[in-house]
Amino acid sequence: MKRINDIQAWMGAAALCLSSCPLSAQQVVPTGEPVLSWQDSTQLKVAFSVAAGDVEITSDDRLILTPRLTTKAGDTLTLPPVELAGKRNRRYFDRRAALRGEERAAVAAASDTLYYNKVVGVEPWMRASALLLTVDCEFENCCDVRPLAALDLGATRWFTPKPKAVMPVLSVAEQIAVREPVLKPISEYKPYTRDIPLRKMKDALYVHFPVGKWDLREDFRDNEATLSRIVDMMRRVKDDKTSSIVKVVIVGLASIEGSVAFNEHLAGRRAEVLKDYLDARVDMPDGVYEVVGAGEAWADLRDVIAESDLDERQELLQIIDNTPDENLREQRIRKLNGGRPYQYLKQSVFADQRNSGYIRAYYEAVPDKGAEAINRAVALVREGRDAEAVTLLEPLDDERKWNTLGVAYFKTGRRAEAVECFERAVKAGDSEAAGNLEGVRAVEGR
Repeated sequence: MKRINDIQAWMGAAALCLSSCPLSAQQVVPTGEPVLSWQDSTQLKVAFSVAAGDVEITSDDRLILTPRLTTKAGDTLTLPPVELAGKRNRRYFDRRAALRGEERAAVAAASDTLYYNKVVGVEPWMRASALLLTVDCEFENCCDVRPLAALDLGATRWFTPKPKAVMPVLSVAEQIAVREPVLKPISEYKPYTRDIPLRKMKDALYVHFPVGKWDLREDFRDNEATLSRIVDMMRRVKDDKTSSIVKVVIVGLASIEGSVAFNEHLAGRRAEVLKDYLDARVDMPDGVYEVVGAGEAWADLRDVIAESDLDERQELLQIIDNTPDENLREQRIRKLNGGRPYQYLKQSVFADQRNSGYIRAYYEAVPDKGAEAINRAVALVREGRDAEAVTLLEPLDDERKWNTLGVAYFKTGRRAEAVECFERAVKAGDSEAAGNLEGVRAVEGR
């Protein structure tokens, strides 16, 4: 106990001996360029060096330097202070802090250059406007604490580069399907059944045949244009490395006129002839074709009648729905109301139904794996999972990745690599990367 009292008595005597000194015009001066930069989206680095300039700091004096981050709106973050101190002053305050159990500020010798380096957490207000770095300076001796002029060391503005999703590169089949509804992805394929009214499926192609015939004529109706269209489409997809036609459905049809047996044969032959025509012009595996002889187009006829304004509409629908035998069904329709509705159907409907070959094609495309990976990385960046985005994109061999990889690098503190990525993206014509590069360079002071 006596020893502690002796120390305290010594310190009191030292405090009484602290002397004052005059301050010269040159006070505290920075040495070298200060650094105020964003490490990533959550951390800001503050680094600078200062010296006492012409301020005379005796053994008993000290300069207290307190850095502050401020905005014009008045938001302030005060950073831990540091000191330039004389020898006796430093010994005195070191011992006092030890006795009181206090944490001591970092201290440099009076004649040294003081180096400050600290990384701080980013507050939301730091991103709102320009962020200023100033250092408040105070000179302390035994009698008083006098403020010196504050140092303005620099400013920075928050910038967040933005990733942008990329559009997948469409295969030839996908490009054609945009304007050719006859071409569908294989995921939409369903086997044809006879209860489907084909006139509802307006995205199919139809090739027409003369009455009672199955010989395919290019000069009949609009067959030439239709056949040219389907052959060109199949050839283009076949030559593409990123897509292929995996199913071509051909349905042969006949009208309800005549015997069911003959119409079944007629419909089947029409479908086979159309398949042979396509197969002779486009080299496709046999397994691609699904050839269906659909017989008489009763489902389609019923659909036409249901949407018509025929006076006998209900009677016709009842005959179709309640007469299982198709030959008898046709006879009853022929006899209804003296044959008037039958003659109407023969003139207005049967011509299309008995002469049609129905075509629909289905494709399979190789997915754009590069776009999938890049867009997944974009989602990761937006979720704040930047390191995962870097891991995903670094091994990817795709020139479209550079902007998103640059964003991920920037947000994880890899600033030089981010700039390189943005530069590569800009050379590739990425307009989003141009804005990111400009913002990053502004932050970096380049």
